[in-house]
Amino acid sequence: MTADDAGAAALAAGLRTAVNRLAFYLRADAGERGLTPSRLAALAALDRCGPQRPADLAANLGITAPSMSRLTEVLEAGGWVRRRAHDGDRRAVVLDLTEEGRATLNDVRREGTSRLAADIGGLSGADRAALEAALPVLAGLADRNLSPRGHRSSRLRSTMKPIAEKTFFSYATVAPMSRTAYEAARDFMADFYQYGPPEVLYRYDRLADEMAEEAARLLHCAPEEITYLKNTTEGIIIASEVLPLDPGDEVLVLGNEYPANLLPWLRKRHDGVTVRVITGRDNEAAFHRLLEAVSPRTRAISMSSAQRYDGFMPDLALLSRVCRERGIFLVIDAVQHIGARCFDLAETPVDILVCGGQKYLRAGMGIGFMYVRRGLMPSLRHSRVGIRSMERFDEESYVLKDTAARFQDGTQNVAGLAALHASLRELNVLGMDAVQEKNLALLQGIKGILREHGIDFIDHGTRQSNIVSMRTEDPEALSAFLMERNVYIKVVEDVARMSFIHESTLEEAEVLARHTRDFLDRARN
Repeated sequence: MTADDAGAAALAAGLRTAVNRLAFYLRADAGERGLTPSRLAALAALDRCGPQRPADLAANLGITAPSMSRLTEVLEAGGWVRRRAHDGDRRAVVLDLTEEGRATLNDVRREGTSRLAADIGGLSGADRAALEAALPVLAGLADRNLSPRGHRSSRLRSTMKPIAEKTFFSYATVAPMSRTAYEAARDFMADFYQYGPPEVLYRYDRLADEMAEEAARLLHCAPEEITYLKNTTEGIIIASEVLPLDPGDEVLVLGNEYPANLLPWLRKRHDGVTVRVITGRDNEAAFHRLLEAVSPRTRAISMSSAQRYDGFMPDLALLSRVCRERGIFLVIDAVQHIGARCFDLAETPVDILVCGGQKYLRAGMGIGFMYVRRGLMPSLRHSRVGIRSMERFDEESYVLKDTAARFQDGTQNVAGLAALHASLRELNVLGMDAVQEKNLALLQGIKGILREHGIDFIDHGTRQSNIVSMRTEDPEALSAFLMERNVYIKVVEDVARMSFIHESTLEEAEVLARHTRDFLDRARN
């Protein structure tokens, strides 16, 4: 056994003893109520996971079928649990908490928390700080090992590496959720599970408006110009449907875009709209060719404000000015931009801007937002019409809202909205200027580290987002090599793309560079 192994074993033994003693202390009230540890664990599992078949609950608790049978009899006799028919299979029986069982469990938890809070209140400031610092580590250990047995999450977790153990440089793909976003979504889910409608729906009813207020503050526009989306693709589809484009009109797009930015426009060819896909030797050259391609027939330009391939950021101020002078609609996909760089719509007007929440906003998947310029609303065509898009309607006609809310449809993704709202608010509290300054400093530092290690990459100077794409003969092999060493990047076409956030560190970049240099040296030899 190495010294590190011996130290870990000693720490584990001490932690195990302390946790067991503390658990015994916290369960004192449960014992007085006739709840042994196994009975309390069963009630907690039913509260956490909902009604379960006896076999599933046994697997969850890690006990045998006979033990589960005896435990069920005791829980029923105590009035804590009842048997009932399964909602989806009347032949099956599930165990469910009674009101008394839930109340008892909540009382035990509340009393234990109260006792522990009093003890913590008597600690010194240094001891409380040490306890607070250790809490995320202890929570991580619990999350990794105490998910319900037999459930998909526990099987997955046995094969997955926690994000805290990864050197993660793939935020431009799908970013891990921020703690702020996770806690906001978790709180809604907990409220909805425990209390349900209608009270919870009333409580969260203004969430879409509050999200719009935070997004508007971030982008320097009006809240009425913001609405929510499922993803960036949905926003581009909406833009292609509502802009007043007629046969013979021309739309310009860049060729090296993500398919979501290209496919909705290609469909417009069926309506007689000319769609020109502009390419060049690289993204920067393609952008300049696009400017040169503008003609009297050009009615719309759609592009990303930060390119997913190499992070190139075109001159949006110039593009915006060209579009305004020539009466061209400008549609911007800002998913690789928002959360990494400032975007001021007051200084750089666009007509429609879309942004998913899964990248630098770190709000999770299936939620995003869209900006639609208020002055554009009257000229837009009708697209999706739903109950939330209506100002008023009857059996003969309807009137759409004159705000971006006209693109809302039916039931909202409230958990997603909670996460997105929290993410946007966090950026506003931090200050986007400060976040951008940190990102630019990291960008220059990362480039310097890569140069020191002799690693070739695409450099666009300051016109570059939080993406640095490394050139190598075999990016797939490099990605696999790095993943084996807990370093995560993304292969995009012929480059190995690394992407970061303001919380990334140059120490992490140094780890990536050392392993990349090692890979290149091995490949050469």
